[in-house]
Amino acid sequence: MINRKKDNLENQFGTRQTALFNVVLKNGKFINIDNGEPISFIEGSFLRIKTGLSSIDDDDVYREITKNESRDVLEAGKTLTFWIDVPTGRGRLYFKGLIISPLTMTKKNNKDSVITKCEFKLEEVHSDSNSEKINLMFNSLNQAFFQMSLKFRPNNKSHVCNVYNTFYTDNSLFLEQYRF
Repeated sequence: MINRKKDNLENQFGTRQTALFNVVLKNGKFINIDNGEPISFIEGSFLRIKTGLSSIDDDDVYREITKNESRDVLEAGKTLTFWIDVPTGRGRLYFKGLIISPLTMTKKNNKDSVITKCEFKLEEVHSDSNSEKINLMFNSLNQAFFQMSLKFRPNNKSHVCNVYNTFYTDNSLFLEQYRF
C-alpha cells in the first residue's frame, strides 16, 4: 500500500508526484512493511531515506551525515515579502521588508537547514487599493508574521506560519528554495 504524504516535494522531485513507503532492507532489497513484497525502483530513481544513525555501518557516510554547517543564504539589504488574507472584505495584504543582518541557515546532521538568525525590518504594507510606509523592527521572520497577523486578523485562532513557504524574495523564490 502506498501512503501519499504530499503530491509534490518541489525541492527534491520537481513537480512529479511522490509516494511515502515504510520499508525494511533485507538481503539488499527494500521490502514493503505493509505487504511483505519487495519494491523495485527504476534506474536513476531519487530516494530520500530516513533511518536511525545506528543503522549506518559506513564510517565515511556517518561522518558526512553528522556534520554541522552554517551558511549566509541571503545578504543584508535583500527584500522579503509575505502576505496574509484579511477578513471583512479587505482582501489580501502584502508586507515588504528588508533583511537587516544576513539570513543564516544552519544544517545539523542530515536534517533540513533552518534559519538561525534574521533581523527583519518591515517597511511597507499594501493591498490592491492602497500602500502605506511603516517602520517596524523584528528579531525574526516568525515574529514579523505573528505581529502582523495579530494586528490585522485578531480573531484568527492561529497567527503562525511556515516561514519557508510564506516569505519570498524579489525574484519570487520562497525561502524553502534556499535550504540546503
